[in-house]
Amino acid sequence: MTTALSLPVLESTAFPATFTGHGALPRFVRRELPRLHEALLRSGAVLLRGFDLREPAEFAEAAELVAGPLDVEYEGPSPRTALSARGVYTASEVSGKVAIAEHAELSYMPRMPRHVLFWCRKPASFAGGTTVVDGRRVLARLDPARIESLLDGLRIRRRHARASGPHDPFELKRWTLSFGETREAATARVRELGFTAHWERDGALTLEHTQPALRLHPETGEQAWLNHLLVFHASAPAAVLDQPLASPALRRLALLYRAAMPRLGREVATDVTLANGAPIDDAIVAHVREAVADETVAVRWRAGDLLIVDNHIALHGRQPYRGAREVIAAW
Repeated sequence: MTTALSLPVLESTAFPATFTGHGALPRFVRRELPRLHEALLRSGAVLLRGFDLREPAEFAEAAELVAGPLDVEYEGPSPRTALSARGVYTASEVSGKVAIAEHAELSYMPRMPRHVLFWCRKPASFAGGTTVVDGRRVLARLDPARIESLLDGLRIRRRHARASGPHDPFELKRWTLSFGETREAATARVRELGFTAHWERDGALTLEHTQPALRLHPETGEQAWLNHLLVFHASAPAAVLDQPLASPALRRLALLYRAAMPRLGREVATDVTLANGAPIDDAIVAHVREAVADETVAVRWRAGDLLIVDNHIALHGRQPYRGAREVIAAW
């Protein structure tokens, strides 16, 4: 069995002293862009270390040199905060007790970002690495017979909590935070995005759409496993809580929640089925999860690090952690 691909690390100490101090990282990226591009196509991600990155504006400048104009609106379900520089956000603010399963950034949107970049402002006191996985290598590990039915497309269903008041703890963030302040505005926007919208009796908003399981790289034409199956499948809440830093009580709650919802006549908050609506067996999802885990590389963050990910080759995720952690994202 092969081992996971190593992540290229470019350190400032390997380059001339001009790449130190304020503005060092954008200067380096501008000069070394062809080299970075080559590393991204080869490995799917590259880590830049020791360039004294400190300010959101400097991060945004470096990100735009790599990725072009940054997206300035975020309509995804992860809790984030916009920062002072346009197109710069905190990475997911999901509790550090929970792992974030590997996925391709915004793979469920009509236009998936070409690159996603992460800047570590402050590493966690324990763990908290960002994980990177080469989707080409995941695809090579998967049993073609077991995933054949998934290749016709994945139907994702996700429920956003109602505008105010108590809500299902496993629902995604309130729909007003992503799609508009009124039902009319939200309905119009999600239809523009190609989602089927259903308003629940309690005011929650359920969205459905189909996405491919595989993507073709826009430059090389290579196929890669790039999707949100491991984030949104009904087995995901218990799976991401099945690790040492998580509360065993929370994992039991996730298992009870999944078992109880059908008895209560309500669907779980998120799920992924085949394109025709048929369920995906947990064993198949576990097979994918194992293949992803076998190829995972974890970035052990240092303050000032910049991670560049080719979002059409690589998946990314997050390990659970303890202590304060500040990681900033752009795409």
